[in-house]
Amino acid sequence: MAATVRSVWKSVIDVGGLPLDVVVAGEAPSGWTPGAPARITGCVEASREGPPAAGRSVLGPAPGYERAYATMAAALAADDTVGLLAVPGAGEYRLRSLGEALVVEWGRAASAEEARGFTEAELAGALMVLRALPRRLPTRSNGAEVAASGPAPVVDLMQARRARGR
Repeated sequence: MAATVRSVWKSVIDVGGLPLDVVVAGEAPSGWTPGAPARITGCVEASREGPPAAGRSVLGPAPGYERAYATMAAALAADDTVGLLAVPGAGEYRLRSLGEALVVEWGRAASAEEARGFTEAELAGALMVLRALPRRLPTRSNGAEVAASGPAPVVDLMQARRARGR
């Protein structure tokens, strides 16, 4: 059976006259045709951006635009703003920074659960799995060293405090 190669969706966002080429390897923004240019027409405080979105796509930087992409994601996060994108023939989208990623959102969700894309029970299950993992301090080494030596030892912080006399 031959592997199916999915094409990458590409577009460009005009940020104050500067181009930011972006790609999506997964599901493209609904209604935004490949190659259709977008333009940031304004920004709004994240706390005032409105109802939850019905859909979202995580954008990635096109080759050669990694630095501009990272800078835009950092700027939106630092200012706690959401960019408003106009796409000719497709309407308005919202551009948000989540961590170091840019996310395009569109539409209006009927409920918070629809907007999140998971149920409270699924969230509880994921939290239970994470909370069952041991707590430890991170290591600052390259991946090859960690893979060769196995996981770092778990540090008992209470034992360290007792040893210091606190």
